[in-house]
Amino acid sequence: VAFGLDVTLSDDSIALRDIQLVRYRSDLAMAVLIAGLPEVLIKAAARNGVHRGPSLAAFFSALLQPRFVRAQPATIWASGSSVVATILADIRSNADLLADMLQRYAGIMWYLFSDVPAPMSSFLRDCTDLSYFCPVPDRVFGKLMQNSIEAVSGGATPTAKQASVFASLGVVAANTGVGPEACGVLTEVLQNASDAVRASVAVRWQRWPGALRVEVLQPWALLLGAELTLVD
Repeated sequence: VAFGLDVTLSDDSIALRDIQLVRYRSDLAMAVLIAGLPEVLIKAAARNGVHRGPSLAAFFSALLQPRFVRAQPATIWASGSSVVATILADIRSNADLLADMLQRYAGIMWYLFSDVPAPMSSFLRDCTDLSYFCPVPDRVFGKLMQNSIEAVSGGATPTAKQASVFASLGVVAANTGVGPEACGVLTEVLQNASDAVRASVAVRWQRWPGALRVEVLQPWALLLGAELTLVD
């Protein structure tokens, strides 16, 4: 949620509650690191089955706070105040530390995520954010793409559902540093998708709110005849 710069930070203001929540998540991320919980949670989820995957992805995504990767103009976070600057520095520092820890267990974590059957759009959106901080290893990248695409293949899948999944997979690929030439399965699907699906995917990318490597996503957009005007 974005808040204009003209918001007064009274004791009950929405902007103040947002700041409090952001600081809480940042502090929680540090506590999780100090306790060594990423390793424990990832290995426990892997032992207990793929149904734990979506919850684990949502938890780590919330702690990483991906919306702060990119600038948020015309919000309280762009106020330039020293307090906001300090909070943002803490958020990004703690996110970087958590990302370093997750990368140590990337193989286990992404293998678990790649096995999630019929992945929901919300789960794949969390995966897009996680892939920015912890890219998908080569050995499971193809499996994640294939399983997710197969879940929405067929004429019975609504256009919006297909577009949501394909858009998320494109961002996962971009955040992992993979372009269309290196991901044949997704490239083929996008090339063969209906005009409605292709147009919807392009619009979703242009309005993408999360963490995103724009320069790597640009070739994917060009594949659809679009051009991104987003800024990293």
